Amino acid sequence: MIRALDGLEYRGTTLDTIVDVAAADGGVESSSTTPRFFKLGLVPRLFHTVASPPVAYLLFVIGAALLVFEFFTAGVGVAGVVGIACLVLGSYGFGVLPMRGWALALLIAPLVALAIDVQVGIPRFWTGVGILGFTLASVVLYRDGSPCPG
Repeated sequence: MIRALDGLEYRGTTLDTIVDVAAADGGVESSSTTPRFFKLGLVPRLFHTVASPPVAYLLFVIGAALLVFEFFTAGVGVAGVVGIACLVLGSYGFGVLPMRGWALALLIAPLVALAIDVQVGIPRFWTGVGILGFTLASVVLYRDGSPCPG
């Protein structure tokens, strides 16, 4: 595989995967193969992870739920700060993934319905509406129709 990549041009750069090594007799031997693997830095790795469909969905939902929780409870704001961080990372993931905008709006609307019953304190009609809306939005969120593409 590494030999097949040698000399291949990718994004304007020619890949050099085989390194010539000096032989014992002073000649050049090219039978040695040295693979070169590069690891992304910490922040690019974070954004790469966040761009995964399940992670982006989970972060967005957790962030939105924490913001609803923070809105209806008294506290120092830890849940709100964590919720904002999760919501921002989840939004970034949604921004780079192939998703439907109307399905995102449909994902936010059930949160409002669920927040009504959170404020009342008893699960009633709006809890059912929220659960059904959340389920529908989760199924149609990504463009290829599956909850977890790729």
